[in-house]
Formats: sequence, C-alpha cells, structure tokens
Amino acid sequence: MIWIRYYSRKIRDKIGETMLRHFSCGGVVYRFQKGKLEFLMVQNKSGRWTFPEGTIELKESREQTALREVQEETGLENLKIDKSIGKSRYFFVARGHQRHGNGLVHKTVWWYLMKGQGQPRHQRAELADAKWVDADLAAQLKSYRNSTNLIKRAKAAISELEK
Repeated sequence: MIWIRYYSRKIRDKIGETMLRHFSCGGVVYRFQKGKLEFLMVQNKSGRWTFPEGTIELKESREQTALREVQEETGLENLKIDKSIGKSRYFFVARGHQRHGNGLVHKTVWWYLMKGQGQPRHQRAELADAKWVDADLAAQLKSYRNSTNLIKRAKAAISELEK
C-alpha cells in the first residue's frame, strides 16, 4: 500500500490536491458457442478491449447498474446475473473530463458474471466495437491490467457453476 500513497502524492504534486471517487458496475458476460467459452468484450475509443461498465445512477442497485450498462453498451437483452465476482480499484488522472473535470480519480468497479446470447451492437458514442471473444484469446487482446484478473475470476466462477 505504500507505493499507492507515494504514487498518489507524486500525482497530486503535478495536478493539485483534487481527488475524486467514482463508483461503477459492470458485467463479464459469457456464453458457450459450439462448446467453447466466449466472453463479450467492448473496445473503447482508445483501442483497448475491456468489459462493459458504467456509473451507478441515483436509487439504482449495483446489480441494476451492471445490467443496464451492459445492455446500453452492447444492445444485448435478457441478461442474467449468475453471481458477483468482486471489484477492481484503480487510479487515473482526468484532464478536462466531462464528469470528473481535472484531477486524480480513485475508481471502484463492482463486477458481475452474466450469461448472455445474441449479436452485440456497440454504443457508437462511447465505444469502437463489441464482440464475442474466445475465452482463451480474451486475455491476449490489448487491454487493461485488471481484465486479465477478471477473466481468471470469471473462468473460476463458471467452472463452479457448471459442476
């Protein structure tokens, strides 16, 4: 934890004292296609592949947020949450962001394993693409560090559910 405090201080020195908290929820959506496990992944405008997620709205539960965000970003309907697969936390620096303004943002995302089907239609305003990806190839896509951990957690949870 010492490195986080040092890293935060180093960033604060560059951008000022502002640190915001941001809370989101998302879904690791899976299906079996011809006996092979696939994950639904979205590509953001910067070219990175990740999982759909978004901001919790007022009076909305985490589960409702996750379902709404996956549906909005991918067009998939009839999603079913199987279980929570934990949360991820990270820091990023916002510069002129419409929601965060300028400053250090500490983000927490709660993740839910969901079963889904159908052909995704990505939300063009926020995303470059959305597609089903073979589970063994998903971790090899240009992605964020936490995506690899999420894939491992999702695979373990699916194995438990399939028993």
